[in-house]
Amino acid sequence: MFDPAYQGSTVVSKIHNYFFAKGLDKLGDGGLLAYLVTDAFLNTASNSLARKHVFTSADFISLSVLPDNLMKDNAIPKRPAIY
Repeated sequence: MFDPAYQGSTVVSKIHNYFFAKGLDKLGDGGLLAYLVTDAFLNTASNSLARKHVFTSADFISLSVLPDNLMKDNAIPKRPAIY
C-alpha cells in the first residue's frame, strides 16, 4: 500500500491498520467513526502502535467486546484448519 502521508510510518504495517489510521485522518471535527474488529487487533502485540494511534488520535467513546460464539448458529466464526 503506497500512501505518501504514511511513508515510513510503522502505524500502517498491516493493511487493516492503514485503513484505521486513514479513516481517522478523513474524519472531520465532530464526526463519528466506528470500527468492528477481531480480538486480535485488541490483543496482539504487533498491533500495539495502531491501537495507540487509534486511542490517542480521537475522542474515544466506547469499546464493546462481543462473545466469540455470537454468530455460531449463522456463520463459521472459527478459522478452518489449513493443511
